[in-house]
Amino acid sequence: MTAEKLKVIAVAVACGLLIGGCTTGPGHLEPSRDVSCVGRAAIPLADAIAATETKLHQPVIDAEYNMEWELGCARGDPGHYDMTMYVDGELRRATVNARSGEVGPGHYESFLGRVWGLDVLSDWPEAEMLTGAPAAMGSPMTMREAVRLAEATGGKALAAHVKTRGKTTTYVIEIVRDGHVQLVSVDLETATVRD
Repeated sequence: MTAEKLKVIAVAVACGLLIGGCTTGPGHLEPSRDVSCVGRAAIPLADAIAATETKLHQPVIDAEYNMEWELGCARGDPGHYDMTMYVDGELRRATVNARSGEVGPGHYESFLGRVWGLDVLSDWPEAEMLTGAPAAMGSPMTMREAVRLAEATGGKALAAHVKTRGKTTTYVIEIVRDGHVQLVSVDLETATVRD
């Protein structure tokens, strides 16, 4: 990693600590606006995944709730879910309105926009998605099922990601419980849930 890239990340982390965010693991930060607003989303994450898969006929391999504005949910903004599909070796995006469940085109931002909004730290790395996508596509368990299993442990799903370590691929579900984000892993092959 270049010195310039490290400086950008350091500034983003410092800003995140000043503005507020919830750590979900090493190098991963969720903006507090997302954590506080996801509870007000009328459409749960599993239903947003189902709506995307039904409309686009592609399995979702990454899903994350996003609120664009500070205090957006207090002003009636429902926020949206960013969905990622793996199609012919490439990542494709869609969004789902968190109030209506309407599926629309993907939300893309410039790198500077992501740094300014701290999304450079909250989005799951594309390399991780590309590595885990083949296993997720071949798994008998869907991401939607993994989200429902994780939510059964208590809380509301904020995001769902695919993660590969060695030969093991899991779904990592970010669950909001009492205002804190906890990671729940669901094994793709055995449906085993680990808190």
